[in-house]
Amino acid sequence: MQIIMLQAYGNLNGDGFGIGWFSQHQECKPTDPSPCVFTSVTPAWNNENLGRLSCKIVSPLVFAHVRAAYPGMPVSEQNCHPFQFSRYLWMHNGVIGGFMKIRRALLSTLADAAYDTVSSFHSDSAISFSVFLNHLPDLESQQSPQVLLQAMEVSLLNFVVSDGHNMIATRYVSHDGESPASLYYAEGSAFQREPQGGGVRPDSATPSAASNAVSARNTAVTGEGQYSLKYGEVGTRVAIVSSEPITGSSDWVSVPRNTALVISQGKNGYVSILKSPLASSGKHPRQEEVMRCLEAVTSAAEVEGQALAFNRHKRRRIAQSHGSLVELEESSCTGASALGAGADDSSAALATSEEHLLTGHSGAVVCLALYEDYLLFSGSTDCTIKVWHTGQCKCVHTLRGHKQPVQRIAICGGRLYSTAGRNIRVWDVATFECLQVIKTQQDCGALLAMTAAPDGTVYVGGQDMRVQAFRCSTNDSSLAATLSQDAPPSHQTRPQPHHGKPPHGSSSDWVSRTAALTASIPHRPACNSDPTNAAPSLPANIFTSDTALQDGTDRQGAAAPLPHTRAASPAEGGALIGSSAMADSHCGVVVALALCGGYVCSAGGDAMIKVWKADSLEFVRVLRGHRGSVLSLCSLGGLLLSGGRDNIIRVWDMDALVCRRTLAGHRDDVMCIAGLGLEPPPGASADPSQPRDTGCSQFGEGTLSSAALFASSSADGSVRVWSARCWSCLALLTCQGPDHPLPFLTTLMSTKFAVTGSSDKLVRLWSIEQVYKQAAEATWGLRDTPHLTPADSAQSSHTAAVAEDGQEVSQGTPLPCQGVAVPSKRLCTNSTDGRTSATAGGNGGGGGGSLSARLEKELERTLREFVRMKTVSSDPSLREDCFRGAKYLAHLLESLGAEIKISRPVEDKNPVVIARLGRDKKKRTVTFYGHYDVQPAMEREWTTDPFEMNAIDGYFYGRGTSDNKGPILAFIYAVKEMLEEGQGPHGSLPVNVAFVFEGEEENGSVGFKDALLGNQHWLEGTQLVVISNTQWVGETMPCLTYGMRGMIALSIEVKGPERDIHSGNDGGVFNEPLSDLTKLLASLVDSRNNIMVPGFYLGVRPNTLGAALQRLDKCHEFSLEGYREALGIPKLASAANMREVLKARWCEPTLSVVDVRIGDEDGSGDSAYRFGPTRFSVIPRSAVGNVSIRFVPDQNADVLIAALRAHIEHEFNKLRSSNTVSVRVKSVGDWWEADPESKLFRLAERALAREWNVQPLFVREGGTMPVASTLEKMLAAPALLVPFGQASDNCHLANERLQRINLIKGKNVIKHLLNEVATV
Repeated sequence: MQIIMLQAYGNLNGDGFGIGWFSQHQECKPTDPSPCVFTSVTPAWNNENLGRLSCKIVSPLVFAHVRAAYPGMPVSEQNCHPFQFSRYLWMHNGVIGGFMKIRRALLSTLADAAYDTVSSFHSDSAISFSVFLNHLPDLESQQSPQVLLQAMEVSLLNFVVSDGHNMIATRYVSHDGESPASLYYAEGSAFQREPQGGGVRPDSATPSAASNAVSARNTAVTGEGQYSLKYGEVGTRVAIVSSEPITGSSDWVSVPRNTALVISQGKNGYVSILKSPLASSGKHPRQEEVMRCLEAVTSAAEVEGQALAFNRHKRRRIAQSHGSLVELEESSCTGASALGAGADDSSAALATSEEHLLTGHSGAVVCLALYEDYLLFSGSTDCTIKVWHTGQCKCVHTLRGHKQPVQRIAICGGRLYSTAGRNIRVWDVATFECLQVIKTQQDCGALLAMTAAPDGTVYVGGQDMRVQAFRCSTNDSSLAATLSQDAPPSHQTRPQPHHGKPPHGSSSDWVSRTAALTASIPHRPACNSDPTNAAPSLPANIFTSDTALQDGTDRQGAAAPLPHTRAASPAEGGALIGSSAMADSHCGVVVALALCGGYVCSAGGDAMIKVWKADSLEFVRVLRGHRGSVLSLCSLGGLLLSGGRDNIIRVWDMDALVCRRTLAGHRDDVMCIAGLGLEPPPGASADPSQPRDTGCSQFGEGTLSSAALFASSSADGSVRVWSARCWSCLALLTCQGPDHPLPFLTTLMSTKFAVTGSSDKLVRLWSIEQVYKQAAEATWGLRDTPHLTPADSAQSSHTAAVAEDGQEVSQGTPLPCQGVAVPSKRLCTNSTDGRTSATAGGNGGGGGGSLSARLEKELERTLREFVRMKTVSSDPSLREDCFRGAKYLAHLLESLGAEIKISRPVEDKNPVVIARLGRDKKKRTVTFYGHYDVQPAMEREWTTDPFEMNAIDGYFYGRGTSDNKGPILAFIYAVKEMLEEGQGPHGSLPVNVAFVFEGEEENGSVGFKDALLGNQHWLEGTQLVVISNTQWVGETMPCLTYGMRGMIALSIEVKGPERDIHSGNDGGVFNEPLSDLTKLLASLVDSRNNIMVPGFYLGVRPNTLGAALQRLDKCHEFSLEGYREALGIPKLASAANMREVLKARWCEPTLSVVDVRIGDEDGSGDSAYRFGPTRFSVIPRSAVGNVSIRFVPDQNADVLIAALRAHIEHEFNKLRSSNTVSVRVKSVGDWWEADPESKLFRLAERALAREWNVQPLFVREGGTMPVASTLEKMLAAPALLVPFGQASDNCHLANERLQRINLIKGKNVIKHLLNEVATV
């Protein structure tokens, strides 16, 4: 907690000042709770001691006062504020009129103990302090804020007092015709110095001690750095009270006249601010209410906040948008299928990590809203609102306009309402245009709560503790009137989105259809147009053309350019149609609002829930029961749910306006509650079955609140999903930070997923399809399981408040919910989106929806498990992991009904997995090739655990996701989906299918040919080989590869002396091997990248690029500048245009020196000379240069090798060296080429066009895949290369990734292809 009290009449005062503070280590010295005070009669602006103190004092509470003495008052340090006695600090703003006339009378009322505290008999403030102390029951012991407030009410006037835990400041005047001295307050999470020059604010606002001291001595007050309040994510930690605003005026709230401001330290260091009216005589009518609120608020400090306990087993790092890393620690818990009430959470079914991460915000995500299940809006303390496409898991737009942190957003009637600071903005969810800005009055403070009605009424509440209603126009034409002159041409207007629910069925189907929503849509610059929103540590789209933007889609499922439009000025205004009466308003800040039928309910820092009539804001009733601030409200049919700092959720019946139930289970603050109605599942009756003794009433238009789920997010690091039918917790979603659980600040739910926002700037999606499906089936009586008895569901909790009459208290441990079975393994754990379990029922799916949707979830979960297997073929220590990967594939194929064989012809090498489905000679046979081994992942640039798949912004990150585990699983699941669609054995496939998956592709494919030769009968009849081990040329257009270069790997070794030679003793007397090798390597390529080997270009077939250029010339898929940036080079060697670059990459032979090593090629010459100081004094006895040659059709590898040998011998003879040279060929892989005009190629083209709704590009690749030509020759069948991955997938590099939609659509392309092949 930090409380700062500032009082001054101006910046420059020459008649004294004072500061007071409480020691930061006060808890370590309970015997001495007294504060420290420093006063001086010199001007504060030129006091060097004050500058030194400012470098050293760290305190949770500071008083600062610049005293302007009134005429006739002696100036001395005794008269300088603040005054101190025992544990109290005291200040006074203003003067007491006629004080000298009443001074003797005041002193005569003091008891001896209080009289002895008078520090100056000349000071009205000092004597007033003693009057206050005189009304305390004990001058030494800690007093409650209620006692302090009562003592202050006797003193009245404009005073401030604090004991280090509580502070009370009053603003009072006795005469109605007079104005009291001004008093303002502001609150936030931190008070920080603004960076010089407008840079990014540093994490620490405290400058160095030296710079502070210099600044204090040598800089004028007007030149000091600017400070501002930072608005937090979970509550108020800093409160500032001042006679005048000291920062931006929008931060400050004016304290009403004749009001006491009570600031107290609450739970976990949060600050609570209440207002209490003051009366000159007798008690104010609201004083009793204030005292009850204070009692409730202060009792919340006794409620212990605990982290959710779970087992820690791994850490992973997530890159933030600003490039730094946040470590997230995943957790695990044992699952349980049926848990009794009161069971420990350690046996609960936990979702241990999120389904998908969405990055891009640079501040905490504090509010969420969902439009039609496919547009997700997230508001952040970075002052922006991001719009996400939930199917693609990508940001499609960023709404800008707010100048302060976004506090609340809500969607109603096709409008998005948002609050930040004192402003309300109204946005069109179809065009993302800001239609209206409503500004509240200047000194009302920030708006922290909001809810909206369909008629355009917006209810807001905030720091001024009132509820207000504004009317926004719902007429599109009237709102757009001010925009018409700036509107873009009609052909650029954005089409309206689909206003129904996303179509059922495959998620990729509805993603494809809704992807068109953002096609050719004009809007202002979106999320990626601002470099501050980019995530530098995550690969970006670097291959799009310079004219392409990165928001939206230009083809279904792909990021696309959107034209800019001029930003039209939104209309300002909005009529204030109602405001709660001050006499009935809250005593604390309003932080939550909810519409419940004809009522508006508000809650906040005073522990009260107030009910108002929605049409008039007439006060109806106050609902009490919470201890501490009420942080969240949610309307659920005829019920109101509330959660707060007492760790519990209360369920209120809004017909009877009483609390019917208390839900315990959370172990820290309940931050947010969100509800979701259940829709009847197929075959259900119109009305849900009635559970016994639900305690729910029917409310509104026949809506039953029991037919609903709701989620509650908490500072304990969990989100609980509850059933409103039986009031039990169905699922628990958790995420662990590096040192403590990650608080979830906000949450919402849809039928497919739950969404959370948190202080780590991330939005998380969690799959809850299975929970939703089972809850709906139980609600409509489609699951026949016993009902819970009251004894099962009503449990007490040490965190719950005392139950009121008629109230049941339920423990929040996950329970079987009247037919809602809790899956026994990994409920809601990550699958694609995360790890959705194979379900308790064993159907292997994500529950609900179509067959395709279920299998897509299963595919993503399987890929996640497959990536965990470290199948690095080049690392002998991981041989068991590789073998486990081979068996994993074998089990998957066996589950399809396939015949399986694991062949291992070479000992100590990874096996080849061979499988066959169908041997019908009347059908064609298609063989799929892939490899399950991966490259090592030792690069420092990895921003996530390479062997733990992370779903971030629509991409799956992890080693092997793109090369080649993702594609081979897509092959398998394409076949699986076709089998399940046919509802029959393997004979229902339109073709016979064979699979060949090797485990040594990344390590030379040793043993692969032997395995094929020994098992050719498994692949007999093959008429097509399908491979997906290449990449697109860019980011958005699907491709078919029709050619690849061949590769020759060889080494050139120069040998000299029998041993290493000392360069000082013997250098210069013989030909050095490394020097000879350097000259030989330099003779291979000239400065213009021309290969100098005679005959190297013989046999190159001309015009092999024509098929690719036919379509590449018409699109912007490849950008020279983007390609250059991707390579990280200042310029391309000889690239005048795209044709020349692609010709050099794909169609011309190259020679590259890839490595130079010291010592013999077999490693026997390695010595210690490369380390320590001897590395500069030893001449190696031998040196080896490794060379890679890429050759093209119709070149011959043997001819090229012979030409290179002849060139090396010729150049070496020119050196006249006594050393020897040798050329050793290590491997040769032939080039491969397909005919783009062939029938099979056209079949693949149709399959891609059907899925992506665009004609694919024909491309070549500069890389080599010897297996393609090997399989073609051995099986006498053509090979077809169908790439899944984008150019930026980083195969073989750090941060390898595969876009989710590419995986899903790749699977569907394979299905289409098999059906096409069957028709030929």
